[in-house]
Order: sequence, then structure tokens, then C-alpha cells
Amino acid sequence: MGEAQWGDVKAFDARTLAEEWAIGNPEHGVTFVAVGDPNGDGVLDVLWGSGATSTGSDRLYIATTLFGLAWRGDEV
Repeated sequence: MGEAQWGDVKAFDARTLAEEWAIGNPEHGVTFVAVGDPNGDGVLDVLWGSGATSTGSDRLYIATTLFGLAWRGDEV
């Protein structure tokens, strides 16, 4: 789940509702959240959109649960 303003992207255990991990969101608001392996390295990454509720740029972020933010949409 993503928190609305300047919050984190978090995962919870579906049975106990205990927080499993959190990744800091460097932008305002969180839009869609997905899990996948976009770079094909065999490790699942967390992808989310952010910035839709601010006047700045909207960006796609990719992070790992172990190491945090790995890539943001303007790093091409």
C-alpha cells in the first residue's frame, strides 16, 4: 500500500496485519503499486508511481525491499 502524502510504500502480512517492510517515497503521494522483475535479475522489485498530487513531475520509482530506492523515472 502507499501512503497519501510524503509517506512510505508498505507491505503487510495478510493474516496478522503486521508491517513486513517499508520503503521511503521521495515524492508527494503514491499512485499505483506493483511487484515484478523489470530488469530480469531474478529478484522481485517494487514499482510505484508518485507525484500525481503535487505540481512537480510525476515519476515511476523502482526499489528493492532490501536496499531501498534503485531507480527513478528521470534517470535515463
